[in-house]
Amino acid sequence: SYRYLDYLWRMDSSWDIRLRAESEDFISASRNLEKERFTVIHIRRGDYRNLKNEFGLLSSGYYSKALRRLQSEGLLYPVKVFSDDTEIKQNKEFQAFFQDYDCTFFDTKTFEPAETLMLMSLGSSFAIANSSFSWWAASLSRSSNVIFPLTWFRSGPQPLDLAFPFWTPIESAWTDT
Repeated sequence: SYRYLDYLWRMDSSWDIRLRAESEDFISASRNLEKERFTVIHIRRGDYRNLKNEFGLLSSGYYSKALRRLQSEGLLYPVKVFSDDTEIKQNKEFQAFFQDYDCTFFDTKTFEPAETLMLMSLGSSFAIANSSFSWWAASLSRSSNVIFPLTWFRSGPQPLDLAFPFWTPIESAWTDT
């Protein structure tokens, strides 16, 4: 629930999460990213492939709708794709989408997961996956320019109070690949 994080911020507006230690690669990447406005797309695949009927794999159609929405509001910036799927660039369903939006793939292999999350949180706008990793990155950014899947899980109960009231839901679209 967004309410826990909201409570912490209301109690102390400067409350934030920091890394205990930062790698040289993280320091360099964060300095570069802090200089620009960019849109984060997080494509969660990994273990979701085995849970696609329960959790669901969001399709390129979902991300396309999300970016069109950001674009219509003047909130689409150069797109950086973050994914736990190193093969997503070769995924036939996503290839046209990546070309349409001139996406840059952010290689996270040299970063700890917490560093990747913090780098994502530097984004100006977001099209997040149905993933707590996405959720945390967008939340920590404190951006109001967040698109999230209206249906979080493909089947089963939906989380309560998931999204901040100023985030924008769009209809989920699923894929099996």
